[in-house]
This record gives sequence, C-alpha cells and structure tokens, in this order.
Amino acid sequence: MRAYNEDGRHHKKLRVFGVDVQRTAAAATFVESYLEKVDKALARSVETTLDRLRVPGLGADLRTRPEDEQEAFTSDVEAVARRMTKEPPRLHRQEQLV
Repeated sequence: MRAYNEDGRHHKKLRVFGVDVQRTAAAATFVESYLEKVDKALARSVETTLDRLRVPGLGADLRTRPEDEQEAFTSDVEAVARRMTKEPPRLHRQEQLV
C-alpha cells in the first residue's frame, strides 16, 4: 500500500479507516475535544456519531442499523478523518490536545 501511494502515477491514494471498537468512548471524547478547538461546525455535525461511539457494543449494533444510518456514520468518520489530515492534532504529555 505504501509503495502504491508513493508511486506518482497513482493520483488516487489508498486510505484505511478503522475504529478501535474496544475504546470508542475515549476516542469520541478525544475527537470532540479536538474538533471543538479547530472546527466547531464539524463538531456539531458529527455529534450523533460521536455519541454512538460512546455506547458499548457499537460494532455489533452498527451492523444491525438501517443502511442510511450506517452510511451517515461512515460519512461522519470520513469527514473527521479529512479534517484531522488537514490539521493533525498535536499531542504532548499524556496525549492531551494542544
């Protein structure tokens, strides 16, 4: 994958998104804190998805939800990933946001 992405002939780059379904509540809090500092509008627009990340058993539950809810969740995660790629969070001691 790295070799493919580094090859200048490939204009569309491969990306992998994932969610650690064992620690989603902490991740949601981290993302929310980050977005509140850099993009409040995006924070509001993905609020439902962040709330879902705080519920235990998200992985199993999400697969049973209607397709439009799954697509909204995926779209929100992609929007957050794009924002974090544009301006990555800076971390220091104990992974607190700067």
